[in-house]
Amino acid sequence: MKEVKMIRRKNILYALNGTGSGHITRARVILPELEKKYNVDVLISGKNYIIRSGFKVKYNFKGFTFHINSKGRVSYFKSILKNNIFRFFYDTLTLDLSKYDLIISDFEPISAWSSKLKGKSSLQLSHQACLLSQKTPRPKKIDKIAEFFMKWYSPCDKKIGFHFNKYDSYILGPLLRDKIIHASPKTDNYYVVYLWNYSSKFLVQELSKLSKYKFKIFDSKTLESKKINNCEIIPTGDDTFFNAILNCKGVICGAGFELPAEVLHLEKKLYVIPIGNQYEQVCNAEALIEMGVDSYHKFYSKHILGWLEKGYKKVKLNEICKVQEVVKKIF
Repeated sequence: MKEVKMIRRKNILYALNGTGSGHITRARVILPELEKKYNVDVLISGKNYIIRSGFKVKYNFKGFTFHINSKGRVSYFKSILKNNIFRFFYDTLTLDLSKYDLIISDFEPISAWSSKLKGKSSLQLSHQACLLSQKTPRPKKIDKIAEFFMKWYSPCDKKIGFHFNKYDSYILGPLLRDKIIHASPKTDNYYVVYLWNYSSKFLVQELSKLSKYKFKIFDSKTLESKKINNCEIIPTGDDTFFNAILNCKGVICGAGFELPAEVLHLEKKLYVIPIGNQYEQVCNAEALIEMGVDSYHKFYSKHILGWLEKGYKKVKLNEICKVQEVVKKIF
């Protein structure tokens, strides 16, 4: 009898940055598809995410988290003071990667640097990977320090990026959740506001000036819903937030990637405000402006009013990608 050889399932470490909910949203789509063929362990570093991951996490590190000041801007000084750099180096050096055939990093620095130091195969699978191409939109004033940071924060051997358009050969369109792709949106008389770097007190103060319009403000620091003037402040939760976006007239949010992509797919009106000193969001805002989306560098009620009053011109994504396409491209 011929000896039957067992084919070993390859082991993958999927590492994601926990400082934004977009990384977790993307992992929720990719992980089930990867787990059909491979043994996958999950690593998360960073503690700012506001949604539950919904999957088993093997490694949970503090990582490196950016801190926002009272003006809604990234504070590099506060970020350096409040992060334990020695712990970061220790976790990077002691992370055992010996059993993994591939390390996938969604802009996660501990796994990327650990694999680089130990000679393990690594893949950058993130929106931020798009900024490694000079073909993606940038502001007129290039931030060389931020460009350097993007290049070396999570360095990997290979890269696959996700963006609003396919600006380069390794860049795919947005990877959306099934519930967004198959959703049936409606239009009720309110606007969703999700600007986690601004306090709800400030937002209510500014939006109350626009009394003709109704706003639902999502705030992760609020424990129960409350109404003030023309604003409703709502605790952030997956289903509540999804339903609010699904049925709103428009969305005012930061210039991240996943949420604006979902809003555009749902054909909702969109206004983005990049987080101050967050270069990636400034670049995203430039890409969205090129597509016809309104944006301003800070929250300013007169600009919001101008956006509310002008007619809606549909801005569509050229193409979205399927998770099977992503997994195929990985291997």
